[in-house]
Amino acid sequence: MKPRESLTRLINLLVSDAKARQDFFLDPLGTAKRIGVELTDDEAERFKKELAKGGVDDLEERLSKSACLLTSPP
Repeated sequence: MKPRESLTRLINLLVSDAKARQDFFLDPLGTAKRIGVELTDDEAERFKKELAKGGVDDLEERLSKSACLLTSPP
């Protein structure tokens, strides 16, 4: 389970920075690691799927929902 603060930091970066979104799509693990966030391959894929849906208007909401699933206990 990821600390919510780490995922929030990643979400804020992806929402606010177009270059970070592009970098994340090409290298999600490396991009997350550069800001101190460790992701599993599955977590990175989940975030990439949300980015691939397009549009930044609701990106924060979509990524936040994904993050909730990642930080919720099983």
